Amino acid sequence: MVIKNSEFGVYLGLEKKLMEEKLKLTATVRMDKNQNFDALFSPAASFVYTPRQDRTFRVSFSSAIRNPTLADQYLYYNVGRAILLGNVDGQFEAGKDSLVTIESFNAYRTSPSLLEGLDKLDYFNVDRLRPEQVRTIEVGYRGTHKEKFYIDASAYSSWYTDFIGYIIGLSAQFDQTNGFPVGGLQAYRLSANATGGVRTQGANLGVSYFRKHLTYAVNYSYNQLVTGDDDPIIPAFNTPLNKFNISFTAHDLNVPFTDKPNLGFGINWKYVEGFTFTGSPQFTGPIPTYDMVDAQVNVKFPGQHLTVKLGASNLFGFGPMFEDSEPNRPRWERVFDNQVRTVFGGPYVGRLGYLQLIYELDKR
Repeated sequence: MVIKNSEFGVYLGLEKKLMEEKLKLTATVRMDKNQNFDALFSPAASFVYTPRQDRTFRVSFSSAIRNPTLADQYLYYNVGRAILLGNVDGQFEAGKDSLVTIESFNAYRTSPSLLEGLDKLDYFNVDRLRPEQVRTIEVGYRGTHKEKFYIDASAYSSWYTDFIGYIIGLSAQFDQTNGFPVGGLQAYRLSANATGGVRTQGANLGVSYFRKHLTYAVNYSYNQLVTGDDDPIIPAFNTPLNKFNISFTAHDLNVPFTDKPNLGFGINWKYVEGFTFTGSPQFTGPIPTYDMVDAQVNVKFPGQHLTVKLGASNLFGFGPMFEDSEPNRPRWERVFDNQVRTVFGGPYVGRLGYLQLIYELDKR
C-alpha cells in the first residue's frame, strides 16, 4: 500500500522598532494546509524590550498547529492485545460505528447475568482526527549582572484545542436474547482529539556564574499538564514535572607540569523526576526518577589544530545510594552501575565512555 500525503504553508511577518530601537514589536501569521484537513491560521506577536545591551525583557503570544502524523492518520497495526488504529477516516464517528468503554464492559461481564449486563454497556463515538492547535503566552528575562552572573528566566502557559492523544475502546456486537458477544471482541487504541481543553504550564530558570577560567551553572525546568478529569483522552505528554542540571566547566587551564593553557574539563549532574510514559498499549508505564553524572576532560594541541576529549555519560548516580530497589546489591555497586530508562519498554542504559578527536581546519 502506498500512502501519499501533501501539505504546504505560507508565512508573513512584520517588525517595527520604537523608543530609539530599545523596543521591538513583531507580528506574524502562518497558514498551513494539509490535503486531509482545512487550512488553519497561526498568528503570533512579541514585545522585546532591551533597556541596555545586557538586559532583555520579553512578552510573547504565539500560536501553532500540529498536523496528525502519518501513523495517527493511517496506522493499522495488530499488536495482539489491541489494534492500533489511525483515524483520518472517522471509522467510529457518529452514524458509522461505536465503541464500548472498558469500564462499562467490566461492569457488564461481572453482572449476575450477561443479559442484565447489557444495560450497563456505555457506547461512545470518536470524531475523525483534526489538527492540534495551541495558543501560548510567555514572559521572560535574560541579562548579565556585574559581568559575572547570567540569568535566563521564563514562564509560560499554553492552551490546546483538539489535543491529539489516544482512546481505548472495544468493538463488539451482542445477542439481545442472551447477552453473549456475537463474533468476538476487538480492542482498539484509536488516535483521537481531546473533547475538552488541555493546558500546559511551566517555567525555566538558568543561572550561570563566570570566573576567569571557570563557569558554574544551574538550570531548572518545570512542566505540568492540566486536563479535564472527565476527558477520556490519554494525552501522551511524556514530560517530567521537574528536572534540573548542575554543571561545572573549566577552560584554558595549565596542563600539569607545563605552562601551556590547553586543559579543560566539565562535570554535569542531571536529575529527572519520574513520570508516566505513554506509548502503545504494551509500552505505557512509569519511568522512575533517575539522576546521572557526566564528565569529560579535553586537551588542545594548537600546533596540530587538534583537541582530544575523553569522557563518559552516566558515570555514576547518587539516587541508587538512597533507594532499596535492589536490596541484594551493595549500594556502592549500584551507584557505579547506574541503570536508567528514558522510554517505557526500552532498554536500561548504563555508562557510555568515549574518546573524541576534533580537528579544526586552518582558515588562514
